[in-house]
Amino acid sequence: MKTRRNKKGFLDISFSWIFAFLVGAMILVGAIYGVNKFTSVKDSQNSAELGVALKNFLTPLETGVEGTKSIKITLPVDSKIIHFCDSTDRFGKETFSVQEKRNDKWTASGVPASFNNKYVLLPRITEGKTFSVFSKTFDFPFNVANLIYFTNSKEKYCFVGFPLEVKSELKNLNQDNLEFNTCSNFSKKICFDTPSNNNCEIKIDSDQKSVEKDGEKVYYEGNALMYAAIFSDKDIYEC
Repeated sequence: MKTRRNKKGFLDISFSWIFAFLVGAMILVGAIYGVNKFTSVKDSQNSAELGVALKNFLTPLETGVEGTKSIKITLPVDSKIIHFCDSTDRFGKETFSVQEKRNDKWTASGVPASFNNKYVLLPRITEGKTFSVFSKTFDFPFNVANLIYFTNSKEKYCFVGFPLEVKSELKNLNQDNLEFNTCSNFSKKICFDTPSNNNCEIKIDSDQKSVEKDGEKVYYEGNALMYAAIFSDKDIYEC
């Protein structure tokens, strides 16, 4: 009889532990889900705030009458800037959304920051932490707007064969990612009226007033639009 009671007690204890283990596991799973859900929402909120902050960073480049201005923007973490331009809007509408890189993964995009009173030229998707930004007035023939050019500071652009006027203007920006004539390894080579066999990734034809890039050609009028075609994608430029 004593042995049976011990076995019964043993079984009671075992089932109690199993039940407690299952309940604890359910609570733990729920807690992990809640933390992940909260983290996802928080990351999305951070990305949205970063998009708004990025928009505000660009505002000083639009003011004043200077021909060119230059700034450097450093974000808290590696970020992916997704740029979209809607040409169906009356004057065109630009939208930015930002994804942050956390634990080697990209967060979800936050609420996009939109505006239709800025002209920002950059590729559709740009990744990095530090960005070199400059602006130039667009005159046609009077002052129309300030165009803003946006590049990853780690991406080098090498200008080959450009007129002294262009080189002087770009050199005065003091941007480390702009090179002239002597190109470093892995820099993007931009050639002005040079032979086609020079391994140029971007080609400027001053006679046609065209910029050829990634097998596509766009046309420009004046240096401001030439820079726009160099630093942005075709669809963004045309929008």
